[in-house]
Amino acid sequence: MKKNGFALISVLVFAIITAILLTAILNAKANLASMLQMSGAAMINAQYLAEAGVQHGIWESRNGISSPTLGSPVVGFLNVDGRTVEITKTMQADGSIKIESTVAY
Repeated sequence: MKKNGFALISVLVFAIITAILLTAILNAKANLASMLQMSGAAMINAQYLAEAGVQHGIWESRNGISSPTLGSPVVGFLNVDGRTVEITKTMQADGSIKIESTVAY
C-alpha cells in the first residue's frame, strides 16, 4: 500500500514541476518575441532616419550648401525626433558626390 501512495506523490510532483517549467519557458519566449518586435521597430525607425539624412544631403548639394571638395569630406548633423543623424558628403574622383548617413540609436 505504501508503494502505491509514493507513486502517486511522485507523479504529482513531476507534473507540477513540468507545469512550472513549461510556464517559465512560454513566458520567456513571449518576452523574447516582444523584445524582437521592439527591436524591429527601432531598426525600421533608424532606417527612415538614415534615409532622411541622405535626402537632406541631396537637398544641400542641389542648393549649394556645404559642398565637399576632392579630398575634403563635409560632415553635417541633423537632429530628428531627438536622434542625431550624421551626414557625410565626399567628392569622388569622377566629380560625383557620395552621400552617407549614419544614425546613432
